[in-house]
Amino acid sequence: MLSFLASRLQFSQNLFEQRDGLVLPASRKAASTMNIKRIVPDFESSDLEGSKEFYNGFLGLDVVMDQGGVMTFTSASNPNSQITILERGCADYAQPDLSVEVDDIHHAHSEAIRRGLSIEYPLTAEVWGVTRFFVRDPNGRLVNIMAHTNAEPEVAD
Repeated sequence: MLSFLASRLQFSQNLFEQRDGLVLPASRKAASTMNIKRIVPDFESSDLEGSKEFYNGFLGLDVVMDQGGVMTFTSASNPNSQITILERGCADYAQPDLSVEVDDIHHAHSEAIRRGLSIEYPLTAEVWGVTRFFVRDPNGRLVNIMAHTNAEPEVAD
């Protein structure tokens, strides 16, 4: 009986850990060591004003970025709760379904290449202060991997 209780205790200890004085579910470390800052769904819209009325007017989300064809909304009470609306056809490339902000864009890009992922948009320093690339996930979703770099964009000669 005692060995049974000891094995159950070990099982419980593997499921839970103590952090900051709280007992929480144990962390399940992913295979990659990428540090994810936020994940934002990206939706295309053929009616930006209607989208603004819905997300800002109805849901009360704040407009934190408005670049004409791209708007990002966030919750004042939970700033990591965000959504980006992209005007359908505002770019000459496919629009992403999801944006994932990472702390090290070059590590993420190297890891994508190492894993043989399909790079759909090359690693690019954009004029608005992000460096990004697009990959396809196994479900065919286009994922924008990005980092705020505030670096000057690379200009081709």
